Amino acid sequence: MSVILNQRNLFVTKRFEITDQSLKFAFKSPLAYFEDEFTFEEITKKYTRKKSHYLLTLIPGVLCFIGVIITVFSHLYERNGSSVDDILLYCVLSSILLILSALLFENVVIAMMTSGKAITFYANSPSRDEVDGFIALLIAEQKQYLLNRYAKADLYVSTEQLSANLKWLRDRNMIDDVELDELRIKILPKPGGNSSVGFKITPGSN
Repeated sequence: MSVILNQRNLFVTKRFEITDQSLKFAFKSPLAYFEDEFTFEEITKKYTRKKSHYLLTLIPGVLCFIGVIITVFSHLYERNGSSVDDILLYCVLSSILLILSALLFENVVIAMMTSGKAITFYANSPSRDEVDGFIALLIAEQKQYLLNRYAKADLYVSTEQLSANLKWLRDRNMIDDVELDELRIKILPKPGGNSSVGFKITPGSN
């Protein structure tokens, strides 16, 4: 399975691809290009929405707009008030800075990795529904992959390891308490039953 999400913001493009066991990420701007890949074991379930203005353009833009108001009143009501050129200067500056602020407004969804790294999705590119749908699919595919790998009865995996796998899935919030109990009943041997050979697979390893 491969599902792709392409995003663009001004001169920056991002490409996300859900594979069978990972999320691939590519970033491109006029000054840089890089690719990365995160396994489903690395991706946490912590997603944060963030909205913020670019203050380096917003604050000067607001100040220039105030300058427009002041110079207009000065031009109209003072004998030696501001000139038309002063008004036009403040108008041009405030327009440029406020337009830049709107373009640089940050509206993102941040996905955290176990390593502390983060992946940033543009929340509305190409649309909010498409981004939310892609993230929902990523979460579903991640859960299914981890359950298939770490929560299946296996003659060659010990009871202790299976129990540790289930605890790891619960600690990562991949399953809830109800699912944990159901999986314990389903895949862990009954007390007094035969134990397995017990080869160990450490969660998070490839």
